[in-house]
Amino acid sequence: MEQLPPIPIPRRHRWREFRIKKIPVVTFCAALVAVGFIWREHVVTPSFIGEVETIRANVISTLPGLLVEMTVERFDQVSKGQVIGKILPADPELLKASLAAIEIDLRTLQARVALDQDRNALSYEQLRLDWLSQRVELATAKVNLQFAESEYQRSAKLHGEKILSDSLYELAKDLRDVRREEVTEKAKVVSEMESRLKALNVSEGSPASRTNTSLALAIAAQEAQLLLTEGPVTLKAPIDGVISSLNHRSGERVMAGLPIVTITSARASRIVAFARQPLEVIPKEGDRVRVRTRGNPRKTAIASVLHVGSAVELMVVPAGNNNKGDLNTILGNPLERGLAFSVSMPEGLTIYPGEAVDLVLIR
Repeated sequence: MEQLPPIPIPRRHRWREFRIKKIPVVTFCAALVAVGFIWREHVVTPSFIGEVETIRANVISTLPGLLVEMTVERFDQVSKGQVIGKILPADPELLKASLAAIEIDLRTLQARVALDQDRNALSYEQLRLDWLSQRVELATAKVNLQFAESEYQRSAKLHGEKILSDSLYELAKDLRDVRREEVTEKAKVVSEMESRLKALNVSEGSPASRTNTSLALAIAAQEAQLLLTEGPVTLKAPIDGVISSLNHRSGERVMAGLPIVTITSARASRIVAFARQPLEVIPKEGDRVRVRTRGNPRKTAIASVLHVGSAVELMVVPAGNNNKGDLNTILGNPLERGLAFSVSMPEGLTIYPGEAVDLVLIR
């Protein structure tokens, strides 16, 4: 029997048969692959939770005093060693009282020397004590000038911002000029009296000199202490970063040991993560982990474990992982225990200090 040629099938029938038999299978496989990829990259439960380590440094004063100058504002960029403020350690009223006490001591010494020494020695000691008294007055004038200068700078800033009136600004300026002139004049008097003392040239072995040696040493010690307290303490930034907290302003009194400024580093060197209990999976140094951000869209990158802690410690679960109804919740963040470890900063992934991230261990 003669074999007949096959009947040709129209293309539209072939396409219809392909649509019915093949396309559903291809679509299902593609959807399955897509779901697996999305689940693996965005939905799968993270093995660990972590937080980009934040590096902070507090600027404090070791002595209580008056904050006379603050050169930075919040969110300002600062570099290590940059001057950010000045503190006058001594209380102005206490400093004036100390100066008054020293002056009284000098006058008492002056009276004693007047009764005990002969006329020539008395003249010398009288001049010497007057010279010391003038030095105390000069130190007082310098302290007054420092406070007047600080008040003038504050008034100038407020005047430039149209907060302070012209009359008050001119008053602060005139007071500063008066204090400056007073320091200049007293410095001249002290210099002239010192020249007169050198001209008298009383020998160190004289009775007057021997009598006043110990007293002069005590006065010198008081003057040295005064010089230490009258100068301002300079505050400097210990690290490069951004001013994240400004706790005091110019003109406020500060206590020793309390933070005045907090500086936060703009860069982080590692991620601190925790393995929750029960410890089913324990990371090891060198293990690779996938770091996943919590933003939209989520981004991932590969990093490695740097160090693993030796003890289970208390941790605060970042926001977003809270279990509602947890009895250990404090301010919305439940306290748990976990094994801490550090992870390197992944390349090509922009994450900020303090940002919470998810980590998946790659085996």
